[in-house]
Amino acid sequence: MDILQWINLPKDNQLLGTDMPDVGRMGGVEIKLRFANSKAAIAKYRVTPRSSNLAYEADEAKRHGPFRLRQDRGGVVTDVGGDVEADATLLLPACGANKYVVEGLGAKGEVVETADVLVAQRLLQVQVVRMAGQETAAAESEDADVLSKVIQHLWNKDHAIKVVRIDKKGAPTGTMSSMPLHQVERPDGTLESPLQGDFLRRLRRQFTMKRTEIGFVVCWVPWLAIKKRQKLIFRNIKLEDGVASSSLARGWSLNVAKKRIELTLPRGSHLWHGLDPLVTKQKSWLAGAGLLFFDANGKVSQQLLLDASHAEVIGSPDHARGGHRTFCLKVDHDWDSVAKRSTEPSTLVAVVDVVEGWYGGWSFPGQPVVAIAEESGWEARSTADKTRTLTHELGHRFGLAANGNLDTKMKRVWSPNGSKQHYYDQETCKGTTHQGRHCGRGMRWDAAKKKWSGKPGCVMFGSSGPDSVPGFCDSCSLALRKADLSNISR
Repeated sequence: MDILQWINLPKDNQLLGTDMPDVGRMGGVEIKLRFANSKAAIAKYRVTPRSSNLAYEADEAKRHGPFRLRQDRGGVVTDVGGDVEADATLLLPACGANKYVVEGLGAKGEVVETADVLVAQRLLQVQVVRMAGQETAAAESEDADVLSKVIQHLWNKDHAIKVVRIDKKGAPTGTMSSMPLHQVERPDGTLESPLQGDFLRRLRRQFTMKRTEIGFVVCWVPWLAIKKRQKLIFRNIKLEDGVASSSLARGWSLNVAKKRIELTLPRGSHLWHGLDPLVTKQKSWLAGAGLLFFDANGKVSQQLLLDASHAEVIGSPDHARGGHRTFCLKVDHDWDSVAKRSTEPSTLVAVVDVVEGWYGGWSFPGQPVVAIAEESGWEARSTADKTRTLTHELGHRFGLAANGNLDTKMKRVWSPNGSKQHYYDQETCKGTTHQGRHCGRGMRWDAAKKKWSGKPGCVMFGSSGPDSVPGFCDSCSLALRKADLSNISR
């Protein structure tokens, strides 16, 4: 008979429940030897892996203890009959779905094999949290379907990860105050997350899982976006009412009408409006603006400063859920001064926040949290798209394709080796949208053209889209099955 041993779990009574009725089935295997009588006796035992087991490579087993079979043999000296516990606990390797038999060596040298076969398995808990205002029945049903598909994909012979859903008591999901998550691009091109700390603090208040090292939270958020601040300088513009300037740099257009200056962003660019409610209300997507007038000598003769109170988003959005490109700066409060100088050379300076890009999901390093966006690019995301993203982010969370960089030593010793098809962002990832190590199965990178070609053959490719496959390739599946899941918050 097969006995499932949930090797990644700590022996903790708090984890007992319908899915885990026995503490003895958690973590290491406790050995009992049964003696027929109370005569003095010596017995030995050992654990033997099945020949069909998935084996670790030599360097994997060398660098990380849980990749090896530990305390796999021992003995008992006794002069009492009945069941006697061995001092040592068998520690099976981290790989899921491997099988082992326990053999005993009697006083006469006979080898006795137990009828039961130990099957190493892994169990994780998941809790679902939603943003306040996102708890519609349709959204919850769709996202429950997404999670169900991912859970089903993980719990099979290829991956051997059982995920059990636990939710906030008294409610189908936990909720938290509406606070979208965004990244900000610094001047040097790197990213920072000003809301990440507060986001995680609020989210942790919803945690009900007892052991976060063997559990994770899926938080459904409205969006995950990158904000970029742009300083725009438009020189030699005409400020005559009714005159348009459509050939500005960067694809912008400017129109002066009804005592206001109208500016339109290039196609594909959008204001940081309609995302953060407070930003939208205060119009703080405009950091500042000003009109500069120059005399015949090229010196500033007058300046008119404009702030958010003079700004207004106008026109229709490009998409169903937003995406505004046009805004105006009202100068009616000082139009007479502007009109007098309408024929003079003038410069408009404006500093605005725009949407630089979107993420479909985000796995927080060192935290048991994966955030999945309900929309991207101002459009609702499909069930298939969200399923791919959640599968991809959990692949990272479980240590898949994230074990260091090519130019450095192994950083995550607990992550299995990658395959030759794995690539790193500093090497080839300029043509994809993700950071870190990913899988290039089915794809070819042209270093000269800095361009990918082919069709992704794994969900761990560094860019998601309609051509992305929903699951792991065979190489990533093997790595996932070998991963050490005793602490997925690392």
